[in-house]
Amino acid sequence: MDMSWTNVRSTFTKDVSPVDETVLPARTDDGVASPDERPSGVAADIVLVPADCPIPVRCPERFGAFLLTEVDIVSGPDLDCDGDVLHMTGVWLTTLPTADRHHDGDLVVLLHEPTASPARCDPDCHADVEMRLVNGKRWQRVGIWPGVDGSWPHLIAPTAAAIMSLHTDILELEQPPQRIRFASGRPDTEFAGAELRTR
Repeated sequence: MDMSWTNVRSTFTKDVSPVDETVLPARTDDGVASPDERPSGVAADIVLVPADCPIPVRCPERFGAFLLTEVDIVSGPDLDCDGDVLHMTGVWLTTLPTADRHHDGDLVVLLHEPTASPARCDPDCHADVEMRLVNGKRWQRVGIWPGVDGSWPHLIAPTAAAIMSLHTDILELEQPPQRIRFASGRPDTEFAGAELRTR
């Protein structure tokens, strides 16, 4: 029997509903710019890997952060390939969204001017990359990568994928047991783990 390992893809996504842009006024608490508010030349959805444009080291004018919506990496026992980034997308935000239940799990990237001296890194080609997460109705810093060039999506992707995966696991654990009521009048049956029990 062949017991060899194979690498698998791990895809983690954050749903960004288009309802946010159509129902709410141009300026929203989500920080997502409406089509009227978005400067020309700035796409709504950005594909960072594989890059469909030069990787930015600063947020475009009138934008303050980048919301990660999908991270797709290779995961498996082959350490040479583990963490390779296959796909990364997101949307530009004019401001950080409100840290509330609706945005729990939002993972954003902020691109700051590098704090290192110009002798160590070119300010026009490098950034201090900060990642923040909405968790428990507050923003938490996940990490900061100083003096990174345009390869920053590849650098932060494994961390982003791990956080998105863990946050999804936590949400699934918090789901209450489901009750099923039968039309026959039999007692409720409650799922408890993998077993069924009747009260």
